[in-house]
Amino acid sequence: RTWGRGGYTQLPSNGLPLQACVLQSGNMAVVFNNGLHSSPLGRHLEHNTSQHLLPRVVSDYSPPISVALSTDDGMTWSHVRDLDSPKEPHIDMSHPSVASAPDGSMHVAFSVGKTPHHEDEKRKQIITKTSSGVKYLRITEEWIKKGGTRGDFSGQI
Repeated sequence: RTWGRGGYTQLPSNGLPLQACVLQSGNMAVVFNNGLHSSPLGRHLEHNTSQHLLPRVVSDYSPPISVALSTDDGMTWSHVRDLDSPKEPHIDMSHPSVASAPDGSMHVAFSVGKTPHHEDEKRKQIITKTSSGVKYLRITEEWIKKGGTRGDFSGQI
């Protein structure tokens, strides 16, 4: 097979990378940050128009990292399940990787980082410190079908 012309998808796009693969069954899986309006740091941002400062954090919303399953070459994504959801503010989950295994399962990995921050009023900037790691999961199509999501996209049949 060769690549075809690209097109639009129903999956949310928030500027963060995603990855897809074709599974042994012929279905497709994609791993992505399931939040349409989040910034790359996983937080809604509001630009301060009265001063020329960094954007100010208005919410600590962090979207889950989810996996979606398509049975029609990516035209629709009928099943979506969260792989992980931040349990506290300022958690960034991104840069997913997914691969199909010969036994039909999927190997999924993504980065998990904590970015505590505070605003330095004197210098008018946001101070950040980052710690991170990688999370790995082995999942199946059946596992995806039995789950759900708290993200912005919940699947379309």
